[in-house]
Amino acid sequence: MADHTNLGRPTMSATTQPPRAPSFDHIAFPIGLGFVAGFVDLFGFMAWYGLLAAHVTGNLIFLAYDITRGQYDLVMKLAALPIFAISVAISAWFIGTVSARGRHPFLPAVILQAASLGACAAAGLLLPAPHGPDDVTVVVTGSFALFAMALQNTIMRLLLNNLPATTVMTGNITHVVAEAVRWAAGFGVAMTPGSVAALSSRAKQVGYTLGAFAIGAIVGGLMQAHVGYPGLLVPIMALLALLLFGQAVLRAAAQF
Repeated sequence: MADHTNLGRPTMSATTQPPRAPSFDHIAFPIGLGFVAGFVDLFGFMAWYGLLAAHVTGNLIFLAYDITRGQYDLVMKLAALPIFAISVAISAWFIGTVSARGRHPFLPAVILQAASLGACAAAGLLLPAPHGPDDVTVVVTGSFALFAMALQNTIMRLLLNNLPATTVMTGNITHVVAEAVRWAAGFGVAMTPGSVAALSSRAKQVGYTLGAFAIGAIVGGLMQAHVGYPGLLVPIMALLALLLFGQAVLRAAAQF
């Protein structure tokens, strides 16, 4: 009896290959995301009384510093870490949901990040200027920025984990310097030529990211001082530009 179990189902020939996984290794990604993180971090530090949206754990240092000075407007600094953690959970759920529906989540995630920075800018323009670190304006705008940076961290963790972190630089520098010393001194298992090449590539990526973060911080500070909330259009445009590179990566993977 003939086997009709595959009738109407697409089959893959021996020469057909499945689409490859997207490779987000273009320098535009560490540069663009590093710039955004540096921009938002210093913009928020200046606009929201020392609140750090990207280096979120740094708020614990400023929290302790304020306590030692007898200043107790601590609500937003105390809330920053749980807001960030909840935002990471939402971001991970969002990325997982988009993936489960058969779509790569990079483009939707970046669009959502740009939208959250847009909401931050709109809230800053509509709400009154804050007069302290726990004003409603700081809580609302700071929460939008924390969500945007939590989403970027989640993107780096789940989608772009081949790249160095774009929001916290100390881990990147530690990894590259420690591995370079191990290679130069010959400690441990000898590195293969491939490992040395990978380390060199990683060092370049870290350099790009660190430089972009520093430039982003300078631009963010200047925008906050001289333009205000409309200046957040700069990181929004940077994110939208990354959509073009992301589309190219996804298209190349689909056409492999």
